[in-house]
Amino acid sequence: MIDTGTNTGVATIPVGAMPIGIAITPDGLHAYVTNFGSGNVSVIDTTTNTVIATTAVGTNPHDVAITPNGRRAYIVANNGTNDVSVLDTTTNTVVATVPVVAFPGGVAITPGKGKHHKPHKPEKLKKPAHH
Repeated sequence: MIDTGTNTGVATIPVGAMPIGIAITPDGLHAYVTNFGSGNVSVIDTTTNTVIATTAVGTNPHDVAITPNGRRAYIVANNGTNDVSVLDTTTNTVVATVPVVAFPGGVAITPGKGKHHKPHKPEKLKKPAHH
């Protein structure tokens, strides 16, 4: 953990193999860390700096986004399984798995609408018709 006021490390918290992505809940109480090498997400209690849950998701999870209300975490994994895992943050369990295009790159949440968007790969975008 890093103290953002002083930009110094205050704690080292062991998580899964190859941690690569992190998102903090809106209330600041939990951090969700994607563990690329172990296929899971570590949930950290930021008040105690301890892992309180480890949840299996798809292969090679690398990005995570939390909804504005803090109720869901969207885990983009899943370069190996090509899906997005949806976690209920009250139980830290997977409540849905959404298939996506090969090698998903990231995830973002649209504020206030409850929808999430995964960016398209450039080669998948349609080119405008020329007149």
